[in-house]
Parts: sequence; C-alpha cells; structure tokens
Amino acid sequence: MALASTMYSPRCRKGAPGRVRRRRQEKMALASSMYSPRCRKGAPGRVRRRRQEKMALASSMYRLLFRRTSTFALTIVVGAVVFERVFDQGADALFEHLNRGKLWKHIKHKYEQPEE
Repeated sequence: MALASTMYSPRCRKGAPGRVRRRRQEKMALASSMYSPRCRKGAPGRVRRRRQEKMALASSMYRLLFRRTSTFALTIVVGAVVFERVFDQGADALFEHLNRGKLWKHIKHKYEQPEE
C-alpha cells in the first residue's frame, strides 16, 4: 500500500504532465524535422499521391477480394492453382534448359532409324 500511495501522491501527479508534455514535444519535433521544408522541397505532392495510389489499390483489392469470406476463399484457391501451374512450368523449363542435349527428346533423332 505504501508504494501505491506514493505513486498517486500530489508530487508524482504534479510531475507527470511535464513528462508527458516533454515526450509529446519530442515526438512533434521529430515529426516536424522529418517533414521540414528543406526535406520535402517540391516532393510532398508526389509522395502523397503515390501513397494515395497505393492505398487506393489496396482498398480496392480489399473491397473486391478479401471483404467477404466466400470471395476470400475463392481468391486463395484460384491463387494456389495459378501458382502451382506457373511454378511447375517454370521448373520444367529450367530443368530442360540445364539439361539441353542430354534428354531423350533432344537426342532421339540420332538413334531412331527412319521407317521404310
């Protein structure tokens, strides 16, 4: 109980707003230095527009694909099927490129005899 009474004594409460105010002022100073006129000369409009475009893209994707559970599940299933196809074809193409001239379909013309 002694600890709790010292935490809420008038002395401690009196000092708290100063610390909070100081911390808030430090945050504001840091934020104002990041966005000072020297740092953002000519760029704030472009930067803001890019952020807004990214946010617009993300919000439209959310509205179209992820908002309802049914469309979210469908998006995952379609994405998995497409990823599987692309990954399989890419792996096959890489394998054939690395083993060019060693696979049967590349050398069978040397060993097959023409039919009469």
